[in-house]
Amino acid sequence: MLFAAYRRLSALRKRFLGKPVPLYTDFGFARGWPVDRYYIEGFLKANSADIRGDVLEAAANPNYTKQFGGDRVTRGHIMYPVPGLPGGTMVGNLETGEGIPDEAFDCIILTQVLQFIYDMPAAVRHSYRALKPGGTMLATFAGISQVSREDMDSWGEYWRVTDAAARRLFGDVFGADNVTAEPHGNVLAACAFLNGLVITDMKPEDLAYHDPDYQVIVTVRAVKPAS
Repeated sequence: MLFAAYRRLSALRKRFLGKPVPLYTDFGFARGWPVDRYYIEGFLKANSADIRGDVLEAAANPNYTKQFGGDRVTRGHIMYPVPGLPGGTMVGNLETGEGIPDEAFDCIILTQVLQFIYDMPAAVRHSYRALKPGGTMLATFAGISQVSREDMDSWGEYWRVTDAAARRLFGDVFGADNVTAEPHGNVLAACAFLNGLVITDMKPEDLAYHDPDYQVIVTVRAVKPAS
């Protein structure tokens, strides 16, 4: 069974550069969990202690507040920019600030959200305002990625962000000393992700290898000063 799986993986790898179209166009969701989720969920797991109290998560699918916050979470809020979407508990616009309360949350989780907001600096400012003093924002951005066509057609996809951009973007609001921005991925992970392969198609060591010149995902942990 292991030999068959290895042969299948080798065949998939050989096809990476064989055609000008990807193997799969849905990020891999039809077959399993996309490669970028390895980095996103690893980041949230490493910072799970921050997910506590009143937590706001934007467009939760899956619900990372429950997955990584557990019984540390007092109340979990799921926000969408429009009403009527599954699981939503509040409507808010991070770009304009409409519906975003002041100093209401101990933690804000924005995984793969800010790239769909044209005025990202405004979204970061409104997120900062919504955090309680001492609260933490956990955010991830797409680096090397295909366009999410459904989102592009619905409200637009505007940005790809490097760790340098994320560090400055958040540092301008939270203060540079309160921000940690890190890139994740490597050239093999990037190729796999662009072709719609999934985590189980990859060797663990291939995903774990770090090359800052091939940024599949950029993660940010930003803490609002307590005073």
